[in-house]
Amino acid sequence: MIKKLIILGAFLNLLFITGCGGKEFDFEGKILEIIDPTTIRVGEDAGDPTALYPMYDITINENTNINGKVDSASDLKVGQNVNILIQGDEDIYKSVELIATEIIVE
Repeated sequence: MIKKLIILGAFLNLLFITGCGGKEFDFEGKILEIIDPTTIRVGEDAGDPTALYPMYDITINENTNINGKVDSASDLKVGQNVNILIQGDEDIYKSVELIATEIIVE
């Protein structure tokens, strides 16, 4: 009986650990353009130069946390890889205004 409880505990622990992965970001890609101090244009890393890839204008405000290789919006540069969380439950593909809550620069 104790052996079954230990095995069950180990299994439940394994399920808990695998379910607690990292954050799931709304967007992962590159900074394509710095439009102004509060807006960046991002897109996917283009593998095929002849294909069209979607681009998104992301608004940065005073509540946006910027982490990783940079500490502030003024340190962001074109070409940097970023992971972005968007405010609210907006669908990045349908939303008109995308406000970043967190930007992590790789």
